[in-house]
Amino acid sequence: MTLKKLDLIAACDLNRGIGNKNGLPWYLPSDLKFFNSKSSTRSSEDAPDNIVIVGRKTWESFKPKQRPLPRRRNIVITRQEISEPDDHSFKDSDSKNKAVFVHTLQDAVDLAFAQDDRSHCFVIGGAVIYEQALRHPAFDLLYLTEIEGKFECDVFFPPFENICSLISQSEVHVENGISYRFNTYQKKR
Repeated sequence: MTLKKLDLIAACDLNRGIGNKNGLPWYLPSDLKFFNSKSSTRSSEDAPDNIVIVGRKTWESFKPKQRPLPRRRNIVITRQEISEPDDHSFKDSDSKNKAVFVHTLQDAVDLAFAQDDRSHCFVIGGAVIYEQALRHPAFDLLYLTEIEGKFECDVFFPPFENICSLISQSEVHVENGISYRFNTYQKKR
């Protein structure tokens, strides 16, 4: 059996800000394209859709027509009561058109890892879920768009510098007057 890995994908400013008033404080179409491509590209043509794990507040920040994120199996972590059936799985053919709700990151990881070994699993927010995922034993890579500026933010990415090492860095991109890089970090072994 393949050892499953949990990757994180986010964008932050120089203060590690990731959001403001349940939305993004910047508009970077190339970053959104990167996010969509990275989180939805399957390992092979016959592989199942990738899995995204997202907290309820971040889930609710998506426009209703964007939920669930297309071409990905969506697992939402919530503390609220779940009115879904007890069998939280992606077994039926209609599972591509719905999200599965669970109570903890570990529940989400267990469900994700029970799926086909070729599925790639991404944590996509928010701050509390990122913090838990950075400390999870299965955490491997952090895909972080680092924005070279400071924005008004009320949500922040947790400290990661002591946990991860930079393994790749893109050239500087500029869009809408904002400079940023696509960086990849790996958990220190």
